[in-house]
Amino acid sequence: MDIQASLFTRHSGQMAGRMAAMDWSRSPLGPTGLWSQTLNTLIDLMLASQQPMFMAWGGSRTWLYNDAFIPILGNKHPDALGRPAMDVWGEARAVLEPLFEQVFAGQPVQMDARTHRVSGWLPAGMTSTGSGPSIDS
Repeated sequence: MDIQASLFTRHSGQMAGRMAAMDWSRSPLGPTGLWSQTLNTLIDLMLASQQPMFMAWGGSRTWLYNDAFIPILGNKHPDALGRPAMDVWGEARAVLEPLFEQVFAGQPVQMDARTHRVSGWLPAGMTSTGSGPSIDS
């Protein structure tokens, strides 16, 4: 069994199943066999977590998320998987794009629900968020 097959099948959740069934070669991430160890490790951690987690990976900020994040996505699920983050959250581009730029520049960000409300963007179920960079090998 290759690393991606075991990565997805060792988790029992809905998103592990969706990730296993997805044709990643049609996404900006490309075929799973070409994914870095860093991406594999982060996906493994995310799928194992009971906390809502997401990743926006790579130059197109490809959206990946776990089962606990599904309620936050609401009707954007399941179509959000594997899409560029700004396609998923276009209505919040003015709020999110500067945050993504900061994280992709290597700086962590933290926003609480009060900050989200002031910005006019607060998805259902979201209270506070923290994002940090992951350096790919």
